[in-house]
Amino acid sequence: MKNTLICFDLDGLYFTEQSFQRFKETLAPNVSKEKRDYVLALSDEMKRFKAGEVSEEEYRNRAKKELWLSCANEEIYERLRESYEVNEKVKELISVLKEKWYKTGVCSNNFPTRIRELDKKFNFIKDFDVHIFSYEVGILKPDAKIFQELINKSWLQPHEIIYSDDKEDKLTGAKSLWIQTFVFHSFEEFVEDLRKCGIDI
Repeated sequence: MKNTLICFDLDGLYFTEQSFQRFKETLAPNVSKEKRDYVLALSDEMKRFKAGEVSEEEYRNRAKKELWLSCANEEIYERLRESYEVNEKVKELISVLKEKWYKTGVCSNNFPTRIRELDKKFNFIKDFDVHIFSYEVGILKPDAKIFQELINKSWLQPHEIIYSDDKEDKLTGAKSLWIQTFVFHSFEEFVEDLRKCGIDI
């Protein structure tokens, strides 16, 4: 195994940018986009859920009330699974990287419902040698502490880790620790940026 970890975010990179938007629309089609975005992405309650400070049941009950949902929990999970799709180019690249003995990782602000249900559908966690989820460590990006967890779990030096995210503001903590970083704009640029970092692909 080479002493290099290639790590990135999930939404907008491993999973397509449209996936989460599709879930929000199918879950609460009669609610305004602003309301859906707030409850399911931007609210303090969601941030606390992603940080592991709120239980799955507590957040789910709050969200169902605010979005006027009467559906069963399993229906919510099913809509989540059906809404998501993998960026097949990224998935194929991971296979190539692993064949070349690079380590692969994911570092994501996320919540247990999404990780559990998407892993049921895609069995994606096995694609990564290292995974850091915010709800497990109680820290949200861009806090440097979550990236320190990534360093600790990978058993590598910061300069041996490459991290990419589709949101530039999520990179600040990684940069402060001297992890190599760049913003994901497109798959083609992603590959080129990896090559600039010395990755043989």
